[in-house]
Amino acid sequence: MLDSLFPIQRHSVAAWPWDCWRRCVAAADWFSRQSDWGALYRALQVSRYIPQALASGAILIALVNWIYYRRKAARMVAGHVDCDCGVLRRAMLLSGFLGLAMMAVSFVFLEWLNHAVVNAARFMGHHQFGGAVIPGVPNSHLAYLAATFLVLPLLAILPLPQQPARANPDRASSGQGVTL
Repeated sequence: MLDSLFPIQRHSVAAWPWDCWRRCVAAADWFSRQSDWGALYRALQVSRYIPQALASGAILIALVNWIYYRRKAARMVAGHVDCDCGVLRRAMLLSGFLGLAMMAVSFVFLEWLNHAVVNAARFMGHHQFGGAVIPGVPNSHLAYLAATFLVLPLLAILPLPQQPARANPDRASSGQGVTL
């Protein structure tokens, strides 16, 4: 199909990047016409559920980080390696913070792009979008976004596996007798 729209000039080596670019643009245009995600988004009225989407994204980021670092700590404890869970906990919190920050930056960018650039004529006249701290991103959405960072204290208190404490760490256990 694309060959008929944009035939490749085989005789010119210099024309190759331009032909490749034209094919990529044609393929992207064809795909965008085949799947109209915007119509699905509008039909499901997903824009009403921004707080729920942000909360579920924050919970998933925290859950994935906790499961990963909990398994990592369990493998370290099982391998009889001195498990410094403080280092793992700091890495888990940093990873969670970076995930939440990336979610926040992409959310703000996409909200701004949709409301202040693409559909500016429709949205920027409204005081909720035009008079916001970031034009095009309502302040209520920024408050929801700030609330997603409240998952970090929850992530900080979730338990990680610990090494079992010995009754008397100086004396090796012989396996005989009962230790109280």
